[in-house]
Amino acid sequence: MLNRLFSYKTTSLFNQFIRSPMTTLTGSIQLRSVSQSSSSTTTSPGVELQTRINKLLNKSFPNAQEIIVKDISGGCGSMFEVYIATMDFQGMSKVKQHLTVSNILKNEIRDMHGIRIFTEVPPPTTT
Repeated sequence: MLNRLFSYKTTSLFNQFIRSPMTTLTGSIQLRSVSQSSSSTTTSPGVELQTRINKLLNKSFPNAQEIIVKDISGGCGSMFEVYIATMDFQGMSKVKQHLTVSNILKNEIRDMHGIRIFTEVPPPTTT
């Protein structure tokens, strides 16, 4: 099972699980947070935790090309998918990239059932 976690192609799983149809502007940095809508006026634990995770990752990776945090638990905040594309990962193995993200989110991960982490070094932009 552990070998399967680290033997995937990031972009194919990213496209399968997280990416929503949205056009990106060439050469611009776009940070997005994907959340589930709720009809009630109270904030669910999932939304609060998702917001906290998004803030931590944006603070830790200020130059990231893209950061997406998605609650995949149905709103209860027990399972998340995180995608980060940043040049900060350049030269790091995939395992080291995931450990870096896990270390940043260690306090939040304690309250979760699980987390899926997708990371990549974005291709260089041409100007």
